[in-house]
Amino acid sequence: MEATGDYTARLMGPAELHVRRTGAARLVEDIGAERDRDGAWWLLWSWGERICRADDIPAALASIARVLAIRD
Repeated sequence: MEATGDYTARLMGPAELHVRRTGAARLVEDIGAERDRDGAWWLLWSWGERICRADDIPAALASIARVLAIRD
């Protein structure tokens, strides 16, 4: 398990990452990956919607942080 600031992440398999907001047990997400017909890899939310291409790490981190944000 890797801890980075407000988040911890654990690789659960070759195409699944479990991300948890530190100190907020309910703020978790399982990020998947799949390859499209053109061979590009995409990151997916647990409900199957695409987050972004797997090689766009800044966009992926921003999206995951937005979904796992603590709201007042």
